[in-house]
Amino acid sequence: MTPNPGPMMPGMPGAPNPSGGGLRFTPIDPVRVLRQYIWAFVVALILGLILGTASFFVLKRMAPEYTAVSTISVSGELESPWTTTGGLAGRSGDDMEMFKQTQAYYIQSRDVLSATLNQQLEVKKTTWFKSFSETESQQRLEAFQDMVKVVPRRNTTIIEVFVTARNSVEASTLCNGVVDTYRSRVLRANRTKRGEVTQLFTSMQRKKDEDISSLRTRIEKVMSDVDFSATENRFHEVEMVFQQLIQEQHELKQLEQIAQRSRDGLIQARQDQSFDFSPADYAQVDADPTIRSRDDRILALQEELRVAQERFGSDHRTIKDLEFRIEAIQIEKQRERDRLLAELWDLKVAQAESDLSGVQARRSDIDTELATIRAQRRELNTKLNDYTNLKDELKLEQAESQRLEELLSSMALIREDPRAVRVRIETRAAPPDHASFPQLKVMVPAATVLLVGLVGGVVFLKELLDQRVKGPSCAKLLPRSDLLGVIPHADDDPSGHGSIDMVVIREPASLMTEAFRQLRTEVASRLERQGQKTMMVVGSQAGGGVSAVVANLGASFALNNRKVALIDANFRRPSLHHIFDCKELPGTANLLSGGASLDEVIHHTDVEGLDVISIGSGREEVFESLESAACREMFSQLESRYDLILVDAPPLSFVGDSRLLANQVDAVLLVVRAMTEKRGLVSRVMRQLEQVRAELVGIVINGVRTSAGGYFRDNYRAFYDYQNMERSGSRSLSSRKRTAVT
Repeated sequence: MTPNPGPMMPGMPGAPNPSGGGLRFTPIDPVRVLRQYIWAFVVALILGLILGTASFFVLKRMAPEYTAVSTISVSGELESPWTTTGGLAGRSGDDMEMFKQTQAYYIQSRDVLSATLNQQLEVKKTTWFKSFSETESQQRLEAFQDMVKVVPRRNTTIIEVFVTARNSVEASTLCNGVVDTYRSRVLRANRTKRGEVTQLFTSMQRKKDEDISSLRTRIEKVMSDVDFSATENRFHEVEMVFQQLIQEQHELKQLEQIAQRSRDGLIQARQDQSFDFSPADYAQVDADPTIRSRDDRILALQEELRVAQERFGSDHRTIKDLEFRIEAIQIEKQRERDRLLAELWDLKVAQAESDLSGVQARRSDIDTELATIRAQRRELNTKLNDYTNLKDELKLEQAESQRLEELLSSMALIREDPRAVRVRIETRAAPPDHASFPQLKVMVPAATVLLVGLVGGVVFLKELLDQRVKGPSCAKLLPRSDLLGVIPHADDDPSGHGSIDMVVIREPASLMTEAFRQLRTEVASRLERQGQKTMMVVGSQAGGGVSAVVANLGASFALNNRKVALIDANFRRPSLHHIFDCKELPGTANLLSGGASLDEVIHHTDVEGLDVISIGSGREEVFESLESAACREMFSQLESRYDLILVDAPPLSFVGDSRLLANQVDAVLLVVRAMTEKRGLVSRVMRQLEQVRAELVGIVINGVRTSAGGYFRDNYRAFYDYQNMERSGSRSLSSRKRTAVT
């Protein structure tokens, strides 16, 4: 067996393709479509050039149009008569752009256009104006609106006004009429606006003068009621006292906190019996007369004890008595000492409480004084603030009044300044020299693109809606399909003779033979994986080339050292007896009817390992035998003799024989004829196989054309280039060997 070459890329001859979902539209290869329909696009291109040129000359003679252009510039508002430019000072470019857009919209408004038609005498004299009757004023205005186009240029201060008419002179007359009307209305609106603003500012100035007079009266009244010099001095004195009291209050708060912590610490130490006496405290207690008297008695007894020890020794009763008396006095001394220390600690606690009470009393006095001072300070501050606020308010009002006076003076000057008008006519429209419509450089490309686009749309729509199976890409659209191989059309094989019959024997180096080898590899891989031997090869309709596929696939297996039997089971239109020239021999019909044995119907071909069982005679009587025990016995005997049994079956869409055979074989291979069978038919056939529970190994597409171009043609050309290089290399190697031997 030829080793499996491994997985191949989709689109190569015989390459397997994974199953895909059932899409509605056919995927399109643009390169293939362009190559296939290049003549249509060329014709459309030529016709488009002719049609565009002819349309240009016809329209130029019958309906030419001229467009006149006038430009208007806008500027910023003149805020000061002494400025050197009319810029919009202090504002962003967005404000200027918005003003320009507003003016462009106003120029082409019905108000301006209607005034142009009713007030401009030159406009009324035009032939276009006279083509409308007096009762058609509304239609005239609507037609004029269609003729006028206003375009503000971005990032500039220019507005362009376009008017298109059939006559060059009238186009410029109408355009200038629109611009003049707009300019006059802007001047009138500007004068009205300036007068209204001036009147508003004059009213505001009178109101300011009244407010200033009222403020002066209030200030005089306040000054007559209060001596501000004495009040201000008194306020400073009170402020000094206030700050001193605040400082003292702060210090007393700190002292109070310190005294409170000291007292609380002493009380807590007394409760915890954790006294912390200083050496001076102990010295003070030890100097107490009660403690000193006990110290004297202890010293006297200790002297007696020393004398007694010298006289009686250490174990005498007198010695014991003296030691007991000394110890008792020492205990009394310690008790008295502890009592005195406790009294001393109580004195410290009492002193701390006294200190805390003194600080709290002083703080209370300070708080009372502060309340009084605050009231005085607030009263004095209110009087001073009233006076100061009135003075500040008077200054503000006077400054505002002065500003209004300056604005009124400035506006009076601006009103007479020509720069106060924010729009200016830059260029007036002149009669155009050339027609704006039609234009040859527009008409010819437009007609060409339109016609070529129309042809392209029709072509691609036709390809998109084409439901025929054309190649591997269409196999992806079949539900649950497994593409095992692609057999090219015999006419597209440059090494062949235009025939597929036994091509693997006639042309072993041809492209079609290579396609059958790859198909053999895929089929063998699937059958061996499942342990299957019998496979029915069937098509969806007649003319699919099933018999040729069976013959070539069987021969390919036989050449790969397999024992293969081919069975012709197409009782309607048998073909294998023509291919292998065994017309007179008994065959499948004779075997199933019992008229011949298995050995009698087997025909040995010229290909070693390849046997054929033709249809035989009397086939009209054995249709029902496909489900008989004789049929099952036939397959059982063949499986014991051969490695592979291929059955040539009739089309599934015409007769039911194939569905009966599908239950007798291990697997089914579906052959689809390219450019003939539609996806719907193939899908229906696959569903029929599912209904009879047939094991569908996969599908093979037969007769795939490469004449339309695309990647098939490139792959086929690459195959032969590679093969020719291999042959050339072999010849060169042989020549080198001969040269070396010589």
